Amino acid sequence: MPWTPDEQNQLTGFSRYSKEQFSRLERQHNIMVFVGNGFDLQILQKYEYPADHQTTYSAFYKYLQTRNFEQSNCIFSAMQREYAISQSEDGHENWSDIEYHISNLVNSNHVGMDQLQSDLQAVQQEFVEFLQSIITPDLLQKLSSDTEEHGWSSRSLSSFLGDITDRTDFTSMKFPSSINHYYLFNFQFINFNYTPLLDNYIFLDKKQFNPLKNKTVDTHFLFRNDPLGYIHPNNVDDIGYSGYILTSVVHPHGDFNIPRSLLLGMDAPNNFKAYRDPRHKLSKPYWGRNNERFEASFKQADLFIIFGSSIGSSDGWWWRHIASELIDAAKDAQADDRAREFEPELIIYRRTCGPNETPESTVKEFCRAAGYNPGTEPAEYLASRIHVVTYNDFTPRFFLSTSN
Repeated sequence: MPWTPDEQNQLTGFSRYSKEQFSRLERQHNIMVFVGNGFDLQILQKYEYPADHQTTYSAFYKYLQTRNFEQSNCIFSAMQREYAISQSEDGHENWSDIEYHISNLVNSNHVGMDQLQSDLQAVQQEFVEFLQSIITPDLLQKLSSDTEEHGWSSRSLSSFLGDITDRTDFTSMKFPSSINHYYLFNFQFINFNYTPLLDNYIFLDKKQFNPLKNKTVDTHFLFRNDPLGYIHPNNVDDIGYSGYILTSVVHPHGDFNIPRSLLLGMDAPNNFKAYRDPRHKLSKPYWGRNNERFEASFKQADLFIIFGSSIGSSDGWWWRHIASELIDAAKDAQADDRAREFEPELIIYRRTCGPNETPESTVKEFCRAAGYNPGTEPAEYLASRIHVVTYNDFTPRFFLSTSN
């Protein structure tokens, strides 16, 4: 929906900018990006880190074993049991997922809440040290140097629409055709990771960015809305629209540089503030204060992007809020509601590991995670707003890519 300046100032989401900050500003696009561990793993694989030295729960489990971690810890014990099962035909891929085990332990009522919280704190302390042993100053320096040299940050932010290679899918999008000169692209990155790798990558350094690069106007960014020439086939070289850019990165689940900030836990209902429940103390939205800090941003976003994140139940709060905005937009569009300033859409980047992972299966997975059964009317509304980019290690890509 359109926001008046007074309404915008009352919200905790995206700030509204004006010609006081950017002299030629015509419109502001707010882009909300959710980044998961797939990004960190991509960086570690780029620099050839071995499998047992990556930011996975399975590598962390092996780390705990080498540390002779307390066997009576209920979370570690659950990981051990599931690991044994995983070696048989009945095993499952979640055996090492700490948050999966926390949810199971809470729902089973076999462990008291006080013990579970205490055991979780012990696991978190080890997890911080595990991450710090991997994300070293040397790694951060390598990533910083390569990002600056190859222009990964600016390429990612300016050209990501080129990742939607299917012509029909691209031309069905609303966002590309809404672009013009003197627009502000305001990116808010929700970094689910505890590490600073994304912060490092997305930082606009002096080589990639100059706030006053032009002599006659204060624009400093070129956004390519048609990199593949699908909107204007004769425009082979999409040099981009002249505009402005802002980026911010937040860590809703904590930062390993502040060890006590880490949040490992489970999801919470959207209305968790409406009642008191002991289980809230193991909830990430509860401790992260999601309602106060982030809820307004969803209503102000023009585009959502999910990258490198499993679309699981432990982060359901985020998926439900995205889905709510997409469904409302789809309904308004069908009703020919002209009150909307823009119709938000979602781009999901899905790294494929097998033939069963398709755009269609990804859309269904998101619908389920957001609480809508595929085939129902709300899910159909939702699916109409989702665009999926499937890729593997060899697929050319613009967004958050580490290819030279």
